[in-house]
Amino acid sequence: MQLEVLEQNCGQGEWQRSQDAAAAIGGDYGGEEIAVLLPNTDADGARVVVTQILDDIRVLNIIHDASPFNRVTLSAGVFVDSSPADDLLPALMIKTADAALYQAKRSGKDRWELVEKS
Repeated sequence: MQLEVLEQNCGQGEWQRSQDAAAAIGGDYGGEEIAVLLPNTDADGARVVVTQILDDIRVLNIIHDASPFNRVTLSAGVFVDSSPADDLLPALMIKTADAALYQAKRSGKDRWELVEKS
C-alpha cells in the first residue's frame, strides 16, 4: 500500500525528465525498493534528483508507527558513472548503488550516499 502511494505521488515529480525511469524492484532485493535511472546525469544532477525525491516523500508525511521517524522514510544509494568508457556491467552498478544504500541506512536512514566512478 505505501509503495503505491509513493508511486502515485512521486512518480511524476518535478525531478523527472522524459528520459528518466523509475521502477519498483522485486526479487532478491526485498523490502520496497525502487530504482531510478538517470541517463546522461552527472553527480551534481544526481544530487539534485535524489534530494528532490527525499523531499517529496517527506512532504507526504505517511505515518509509519514502526519507524523511529514515525513516518515513511527513504534511504538511497546513488551510483554515478562519469567515466568515458562504456564497459561497466549493470550488475556492478547495482551492487555499488546497493552498498551505498546500506551505508546510508547505517548512517541514520532518511538520507543518501553517492559513489562516483570517474
